[in-house]
Amino acid sequence: MKPYLISIELERLQTKIDALLKEKRELIDKTIKECEHPLAAIRELPYKPPINSFFTAEPPHLVCTACGLSEQGWGCGYKKLKHADNKNVKQITREEWAEVSLRIYNDE
Repeated sequence: MKPYLISIELERLQTKIDALLKEKRELIDKTIKECEHPLAAIRELPYKPPINSFFTAEPPHLVCTACGLSEQGWGCGYKKLKHADNKNVKQITREEWAEVSLRIYNDE
């Protein structure tokens, strides 16, 4: 295949990839927006203290396992999941959190 044809094909594929990523983001946003974030689906990733003076602590997170919405508990605090803050929610590991977390909202 000639170089200019490869370039055209790569551009065509990149356009498809960009469209699919946009569709994915829109589906995630729609799923999160429509979810009621039931308390039974909320899990907490606990605060992780610093291991030494060179590292900072990692803040706690709440995550809705129904839709994947995840929020940090420091700074602006919880917004969409604040109804679960200070409740007796099940704790999860960082690996479990990474599997269910789709989006982190810190500035909305």
